[in-house]
Amino acid sequence: MAQFAERVVTDQAEIERLKAMILVLDEEARVEVELDDGQVLAGAVAIKPTLQVFIDPQGNEGTNGVLRLDDALEPEKPHFIPLASIVRVRRLEPDQPTILRRED
Repeated sequence: MAQFAERVVTDQAEIERLKAMILVLDEEARVEVELDDGQVLAGAVAIKPTLQVFIDPQGNEGTNGVLRLDDALEPEKPHFIPLASIVRVRRLEPDQPTILRRED
């Protein structure tokens, strides 16, 4: 049974962008993410996300995933972030300055 999400992705280029993002989001990696609403969150990746099938509010089936990010300032307060809402990922480790940005 598919899960529900506010937004699903069906465009192949956007699915490839989500796949590339997952490569950067290693378990326990310290990252900063910028969301499409302008919010910026920093923390540690709790579990490497995967792509899954979701259904949006209109009943359309598509792809998305969920990033569980343990907040840098309040680790006991995890964020569950839909991958499709992330516009930028920046690794915070000194040897991993990876930046991935969505091109709109």
